[in-house]
Amino acid sequence: AAGCPAVVAAAMEVPGAPAPVVDGAAQLVAAITTRHAGNCEAFAAAGGPGAVVHAMRAHPDHVGIHKKAALCLRNLAVRHEESRAVILKHGAEEILRADMDRRGPGTRDLHDLAKAALRDLRCDVSLAQPWQGMPGEARTLESGDPEAENTFEQYMGTEEAREALAAAGLDTSQLG
Repeated sequence: AAGCPAVVAAAMEVPGAPAPVVDGAAQLVAAITTRHAGNCEAFAAAGGPGAVVHAMRAHPDHVGIHKKAALCLRNLAVRHEESRAVILKHGAEEILRADMDRRGPGTRDLHDLAKAALRDLRCDVSLAQPWQGMPGEARTLESGDPEAENTFEQYMGTEEAREALAAAGLDTSQLG
């Protein structure tokens, strides 16, 4: 009798398995492997890493499966170090890198999950946040006229400023 990890791994590798079945299996694996080394070990022993990568290949356009699969691969890489080499041997790096470059609904989370999986698989990945603006767009802060009259000192001497500072719990006894 096969245990749950073997059944789930097999379900992910059934040729022509419908996306909802594979998505549910990936969700189950993501849940049972999160912060649970024993489940990661059992799933890995049942051929889970290959099954997850197979599911990603079988459903290349299903963002939900890829999100859950990236989380599965990350969990396995972190909680069962022996899985790293197996995951990479099955070609997960190429798929995860492609997932990082996807655009469309729901892909921001996919980008982050794929990047985390690559990081934990010890693949070379940049964690720097790229510029999110438009080409040629520049931002400047308005600093005012340096030659203008400084009214800060005048404002600090007003009753309004004293009340605001007192309401904030600050000592106003030193104000002139």
